[in-house]
This record gives sequence, C-alpha cells and structure tokens, in this order.
Amino acid sequence: PVGAAVGIPPDRDVGILRDQVAQAVSEGAARMRVKIEPGWDVQAVAAIRADHPTLVLQVDANGSYRLDDADQLGRLSEFDVLCVEQPLPPADLVALAEFARRLPLPVCLDESLSSPRRVLDALRNRSCRVACLKPARLGGIRATRLAHAACAEAGVPVFVGGFFEAGLGRASNLALAARLAQ
Repeated sequence: PVGAAVGIPPDRDVGILRDQVAQAVSEGAARMRVKIEPGWDVQAVAAIRADHPTLVLQVDANGSYRLDDADQLGRLSEFDVLCVEQPLPPADLVALAEFARRLPLPVCLDESLSSPRRVLDALRNRSCRVACLKPARLGGIRATRLAHAACAEAGVPVFVGGFFEAGLGRASNLALAARLAQ
C-alpha cells in the first residue's frame, strides 16, 4: 500500500494536520506517517485517529526523543499506532535497543540503517521490530536486497522508503518494494 507523510504544521495547528491527512487519504494514501516531536505526539495522533479510525498510522520522531521518553511515547499504543520510527538519534543502537525493550509499540529504524552492516547490527541488538529501507541511503538496490534478506531471516517486517527522488528513483523504489513483497 502506498503511504503519505505529514509534517508538523505551523504553530502545531491540529486543524491543518487534520486537513493534510484528509487530503492524502482522499488521494489514495492507505498508510500515514506522521512527524512527531516532544510536545507534539499524543494530541496529533489522537486527532488523526478520531477522523480515520482504520487508517494505518505510524509516527516518525526523527531522533527527537530521549531514552526517558518511553512512557510518553508508550501512550500512543492506545491509538493503534503501527510503529514509532527513529525515536532516538540514529548512532546509538544500544540505546535504541533499550528503548525498544521499554516501549509497548514496535520501534522502526530508518536513519540508523545506513548500510547492510548497520542493518545486521540493529537486528543483532534487537534495536528494531520494523525497518524502513531506503535504497539511496543503503547503497543501492543490491544493498537493499541484502538488508531485506537479513530482516526477513530475523522476522522483521520492512517497507521501502525514499528521499526526494525524481521519477526514475521513485520508479526503482516502487519496483524494489513490489519485488520484496513477493
């Protein structure tokens, strides 16, 4: 399923957030990734869930939380959130593993997964239960397929993400995602 992402609106305006999500859903988004940060998490997710009770919803923290914030982010579990993407800064897989143990939601890593080796390290440390594989970050299609194989062997589901690729990059990401889903 194709997804969309919404950022943090100006002045943290919940009305703007609701409008952005409604627009993406009307255009066919079946999955929504919502950017969050400390002070903009539970309120934002609650508003979206109220409007879209069955939408597949995940949150992306872009490394903005600390290890002590696990209880706060854990509150998102009552809103049927699929996963919390990159809750802590990407470098420390050990801290991410500890966070993953404390959080009642699956942790998804993105920025931490910068090479097939980093994917293996994250899997060994149990730093994530979901992986966002970005071919441009991982080193291309072959590297992404290697990372995917490691995740599949570990039982960690993946989705293919992208940066701001133009047509050819987006097309290759879509083809890769379709291939990996088989």
